[in-house]
Amino acid sequence: MPIPEITLASNKDVQTDNNIHAAVIRRVRRVRRRNLESVMGIVLFRSVLMYSAWGRLEFLRERTNSPGYFCTMRSNFLALGISALLLTMVFTTEAKAQRFSVILSGQVTELFSGDPVKSSLVRVLKAGQEDQQQITRGDGRYKFELERGWKYEVWFSKKNMVTKHVVIDTREIPAYPDVPFYEMDLQMTLFPWLADVDLSAFDEALGLAAFKASVRNMSWDMPYTTEMRPVFSKVMDEYEKTYRGYYKRRDRREREVYR
Repeated sequence: MPIPEITLASNKDVQTDNNIHAAVIRRVRRVRRRNLESVMGIVLFRSVLMYSAWGRLEFLRERTNSPGYFCTMRSNFLALGISALLLTMVFTTEAKAQRFSVILSGQVTELFSGDPVKSSLVRVLKAGQEDQQQITRGDGRYKFELERGWKYEVWFSKKNMVTKHVVIDTREIPAYPDVPFYEMDLQMTLFPWLADVDLSAFDEALGLAAFKASVRNMSWDMPYTTEMRPVFSKVMDEYEKTYRGYYKRRDRREREVYR
C-alpha cells in the first residue's frame, strides 16, 4: 500500500499556520479511514501522524530559507519505518514458531477409589534425558509444556505403586501450526504393587501419541492401543482377582474339600 505523501505549500501560498495544520489533519483522517482495517494500516497511520510533525518542522525550516533538509529526513524516516515494520513481521513469525508448545495436563488418581494421589512423581524425559518433573499435591494434578520437535516419555510413579508411562512425539508438528498450542488431557490411574502378580507388561508404554495431519492435532496411536489392550487387560484381570482375594478364597475352599 503506497504511503500518502503530505505536500506542504511554500511560504507564498501559506495563509496562516492554522490553515497548514488543518490541511495536515484532513489528510491524516483520510489515511486513517483507509488504513485502520489492517494491522499494517494502523502502523502506517501512526507513521503518517509522525510525518505531520516533520512537515510542521519543514514549514518552519522554509521560513529560515533552508528548504529540503526536513523533507530528506522525512524520506529517511519513511524508509526506516517500513524496514522496521518488515523486520517486526519476520521476528513475530519466527517467535510464533518458537513459542509453540503442547500443553499436557491431567490428574493422577487411585485405580479403585478414584481419589487423587498426593505426592506422586510425574517425570518428563526428553529424548531419553530428564527434562521436567512435578510432585502432585492434594488434588493430584500436574501440568507441563512440551516443545515441538522432540520425543517425550511421561512417567507416573509413587512408592509401593505400579509405575506407568506414555510416549508423546511432537516431531511431526508443522513449523507453523494454525493455533498457538495444542492441549492434551491425560488422566492416569495408579494402583498398589503386588508381588504375586507379574506386572512386567507395564514396562511398555500405555499409549503412543503423535501429530496427525488429518485432524491437525495430537492423536493417540489407535493400532498400538488395539494391539496392547488385550495384554494389559489380562494382567489387570489377574491383578484384580489377587487384590480382592479371589485366589485366597479359592485355595481355602479347595483345602476344605480335601479334608
